Amino acid sequence: MDIDAHLTADLRRSVRRMDEKIATMFEPFIHCPFPSISTINIIKDELNERLDYNNMREKLSGDERRAYLNDILKDIRDAYSTFLLRISKVSCGEKYPEWAEVKKPLEQLISEWEDEVIDLFTKHIEEKFRMYEMSKRYFKTDEYIENSISYPIEKIKITYQN
Repeated sequence: MDIDAHLTADLRRSVRRMDEKIATMFEPFIHCPFPSISTINIIKDELNERLDYNNMREKLSGDERRAYLNDILKDIRDAYSTFLLRISKVSCGEKYPEWAEVKKPLEQLISEWEDEVIDLFTKHIEEKFRMYEMSKRYFKTDEYIENSISYPIEKIKITYQN
């Protein structure tokens, strides 16, 4: 598996592994297991969509990160509000908290996930950097080394600094 595909797999795994953390957050309110699956899916679906359609390196850079977290929370809030309307019609007596009660713990959860995503990017960038460095010896001319190795390494360094 190449480094970029491995990064994508690791990013997806970071979302899949959130089930228990999300369930713990809502545990005091769960009477029936099926509605709790909806709360987990609301959050995970939004994060997976972000992985699929956003440039995470840009979105999690220092200047954009807070605004990005707020965007994620807004979209989760909208889906959660719809969930609250629907859950009131379930016969097993589920009473989930209002958005104001879950916003802070959810913000912390998403922020921790963002930290994990940044760590995964860093790990894979370092791996790519090592791969390029090790490949230098296979190129016979300085021009090939410059175009095929040195230039990509410089791009990686710039990405890594951001």
